[in-house]
Amino acid sequence: MDVVNSLISSLGLDSTLFVMMGIFVGTYWVCYVLFLKRLSSFLVERDNRTQGRSESVDHLNEELQSLGTQIQSKKKDVQVEADRLFSDIKNKALEEQTRVVKTARDKAAGELKSVRGEVEAEFTREMQKVKAEVPSLAKEILARLMSTGRTNSRNDSPSARKEL
Repeated sequence: MDVVNSLISSLGLDSTLFVMMGIFVGTYWVCYVLFLKRLSSFLVERDNRTQGRSESVDHLNEELQSLGTQIQSKKKDVQVEADRLFSDIKNKALEEQTRVVKTARDKAAGELKSVRGEVEAEFTREMQKVKAEVPSLAKEILARLMSTGRTNSRNDSPSARKEL
């Protein structure tokens, strides 16, 4: 202890240092008993709760990630199913369109055939009418040509077409 006293006195401190240290220790002990003990227990409890909550949050984050992965896989499955359904509906629509177009073509072909038949029948009737009128028209043309031939010889015109 003498060594400590000589060291303290060589530093320029006197023996009141021990009294101050005693007061400090006593004050610290009183503060510790009154509120530091409770404060340290509150801090330890808070750290434990924070650690527990942190672990809980980590667990919830892992669960959230797994749910996100499940949702993504279900989304992909639903998208595949929706694409398949869309493709089925599109194929059915194309088949229906093909059937409707074929029916319309067949109907149009039938109508065209019947109209063509009617036109040919009308053409045949008109041709027969014309054929029936051809001999009388030929006789009339010849008669006019003959009569214009007499007039042409008087007018000295070699063409009978001018009159026609």
